[in-house]
This record gives sequence, C-alpha cells and structure tokens, in this order.
Amino acid sequence: MKQKLLFSLMTIFLIAFAFVKGWGQQVPTNWTDDSGIDTYQESTSPHGGTYCAKVDVNTSSQSSCDFDNQTDISVTAGNTYTVKFWYKTSAHVKGRIHLMWTGASAAYGTYTVANASAWTEFTVSGTVPSGATSVKIGIRFYDQSGFSAPETQYIDDLSFESPTGSSLTVTNGDLESWPSSGPNDPTAFSATASSTSQIDLTFTTNAAVDNVVIVYDADGTFDTPSGAPPAVGQPFAGGTLLYNGTSSPQNHTGLSSGQTVYYKAWSYDNSDYSTGLTDNATT
Repeated sequence: MKQKLLFSLMTIFLIAFAFVKGWGQQVPTNWTDDSGIDTYQESTSPHGGTYCAKVDVNTSSQSSCDFDNQTDISVTAGNTYTVKFWYKTSAHVKGRIHLMWTGASAAYGTYTVANASAWTEFTVSGTVPSGATSVKIGIRFYDQSGFSAPETQYIDDLSFESPTGSSLTVTNGDLESWPSSGPNDPTAFSATASSTSQIDLTFTTNAAVDNVVIVYDADGTFDTPSGAPPAVGQPFAGGTLLYNGTSSPQNHTGLSSGQTVYYKAWSYDNSDYSTGLTDNATT
C-alpha cells in the first residue's frame, strides 16, 4: 500500500514538473532562462556547430521571456558596438536584443522578423553609452498577433564586437555547451574506516534508483566512465571497480593499517553516468 502511494505521489510530481517547465527542458551553460520560456538543446538543424537553442515562448507576458547570456563583457564608453545572432522563428513571436549596461541604463534593440523559416542573421549596432564599463547581452521574446503558446524560436551563434570589427568573448555564445543529460548523482556517498583493514562505503541512490558504481584508487585521479562497468576488481574509470548495484553499505576489506583510499561513486542508468561524488578514508 505504501509503495503504491509513493509511486502515485512521484507520478503526480513528475507530471506537474513537466507541465510547469517542459519535459526535457535544459538551459545552456552560461545562460539563464525565464519563467515564461522553456529552452532545449537542439541538434537537428543548428546554424553552426552541433547545437543551437530551441526556445518555446509560453506567455504573452514579455517581461517573463528573457534569455540572457551571463558573460560580463568589458567595454569603453564612446566605442561602437555590434551584436549579431542567427534565428529561426514561428509566425507569432519575435525577439529583441537586451543590452544590460553596467554604469548606464539598459537598452533594447530592434526586433527580429516573425515567421522566419530559414536561418536569418540579426544585427544591431550602436555606440557604448556614457558611463558604461561592461555589458551583458540577452534576448527578450515578444508575442505577436495570433500568438498561441508555445511559439518557438531557434537561436544560435551570438557574437559581440566593440569597437565594431573587433570580436569580444561571449562565453558559450555559440550555444555548444550544455549541462550533462545523464542521471542524477547518488543522493549521498561517504567512506568511513571501520578498522585498520576495512573501509565502509555508504550511499543513497538517486530518486530513479539507478545503480551506484564505486571505483577506488590511491591518488583520487579518476577518468570519465563510459560503457558498461566490468566485473568487480577490474580496471575502470582510472581506478578499480569495487561495486555496482543499489545495496548500501559496502565494505572494502583487506586493506593495510594507515592506508588512504580514494573513492568515486556514479549513478549509472544502463546508458549514461552522472557527474559523480568523491570521498576518502584512512584505515
């Protein structure tokens, strides 16, 4: 009965989460999204590279539809500047550059064109305002007549020049870097010496109850795991496999007195690995 109730509650939570922020929604590295949009990693037809951002606009409340890069770009007042990015859009939404100046008032550029079915370059140029010392660049999305959520826009290859013709770094402006889509880490992981020859490893699985893969070595330098884990005792991810399963605690025996052992524990969903948690102990 308790298991059925827990399953029902988890199902309700997952459905609610999907409704609120969009199933599979991701935010690219060094960008922030807003409550009125959902962003997704898109690889089907980027303008350049491997990925672009798909942005679903879910509301006509424009102040809730900001997609902002977090790079604080140093500028010199009085210099020219040019912002460029590439976009595709559905029929009833537009985008607009948002310049968040440090030392001067924020400003907005002109609008993109709605219903641009092919990749289109957007460019806006101007002069760095008096008092400005740096700028962050964002894109705000605007509903158009006939808007029906979600309206979709694709964004790629954002760049900034100042003076115009001199490129300045916009971290992940090309939208190639995204968070790992692998499973969540174990909820907890710890290593504790229980005797001069044994260390106990305790962990809590993630909510999906994915297997926990534990590897150990003598210096704490581990590699990124890939493929199915081998048998216990075999080399793996820069160390030696100690355990692969969901039962906690596990005991590492046969150690020497005063020996320091380093451990790393990943969740494994039979396809991908999580980022991993580390700990160490000395017998």
